[in-house]
Amino acid sequence: MASSAESWYQSIFLRHSERIYSGEPVDDEGLSRLEKTCREFRPFNGARAELVRSPPVDVFKGIVGSYGKVRNARHYIAFIGDMRSPEVDEALGFMGEGIILEATSLGINTCWVAGFFHPTRVAEHIDVYENEEVAAVTPVGYAEHERDRIGALRSGRNKPHKRRDLINLISAESSPPKKWMQKALEAARLAPSAVNRQPWRFLIEENAVTITAPSSINIFRVPYRIDCGIAMLHLELGALAIKLVTDACAGAGGGHDGAAALGPVVVVHFGWIPLDQAHVGAAGLHHDDHPVGHRPERGRVGRLQHRGPVNHDPVVAAGDRVEGFAQGGRCTVQLELTHGEDPHHSWEAACRAFGVALRTCFRPFPFRAGLTVGVKGTLD
Repeated sequence: MASSAESWYQSIFLRHSERIYSGEPVDDEGLSRLEKTCREFRPFNGARAELVRSPPVDVFKGIVGSYGKVRNARHYIAFIGDMRSPEVDEALGFMGEGIILEATSLGINTCWVAGFFHPTRVAEHIDVYENEEVAAVTPVGYAEHERDRIGALRSGRNKPHKRRDLINLISAESSPPKKWMQKALEAARLAPSAVNRQPWRFLIEENAVTITAPSSINIFRVPYRIDCGIAMLHLELGALAIKLVTDACAGAGGGHDGAAALGPVVVVHFGWIPLDQAHVGAAGLHHDDHPVGHRPERGRVGRLQHRGPVNHDPVVAAGDRVEGFAQGGRCTVQLELTHGEDPHHSWEAACRAFGVALRTCFRPFPFRAGLTVGVKGTLD
């Protein structure tokens, strides 16, 4: 298992929202580590992060006046999204929480701030390109009180997370969770959310966990799907903690005796491509006919899934190229046609969606460094 995954999982239990800082700067080594994570941990197109080392002006504001305002933080990280992407919110949550957990592993305090900061001031400190918006920020520094610093929590001081009981977050239609799901669900339960609202619900099926988002109006103007993206990463880290590998992008790992024994698996991000009358989702390279993944869809933000062999849609499966790729790669390729009227447009959309998924599969993904296909853990 990659050391970053292990440290991020442990950081779930140490991370807490800190608003009052000491004003002490983070050392250059710590800032360089965070910059490296911001630069390299970009598992989704359309979501990125930038560290601002020395902001000339304060970018934070309170809920009412100065109430709840972040104070005395010497640095901050901005989370920027390309608003053309239909999955930008969950991508930002997933990516941003990884960076925050990296900060926690370095002993640095943070706090998700999505509604109470000045985006125009942030845009003065970093480059924000066309179609991009600064969706959230986090202060970076050390808590004013020693008892609230990460080091104090590591030494045994307890700072409990105020969260709903897991039973209250599981949909009524769910099946009883299997043993391998429990650690993943508990990690997701501890995920932070705007005003601690915990908007997600977990739909548990035979071999799948789906994170769903509410359709009600968001009065805080912070997208529910950012919160759900954060929970998606926690869900994955909890699964990784028992050596069950799942990924929205490219991942590899071994089965687990108590986790349905999935066997070696490589998972590709689902690419959703609308084209004329067709709309196709693609996920590919599912080795040993055991695809595991999560996919965005209306009302469903993330999915941790184990399924059997895939039956291809007739329009898509007829393509010799896809069949040849699956045979040559010794993998299952799934192309899901959600709707389409014209076969030509459907096939064209399918090819483009598969290309998006395939491109994501072969992108460098430092978060997965050290994982080896087909073995439990890593090779010496």
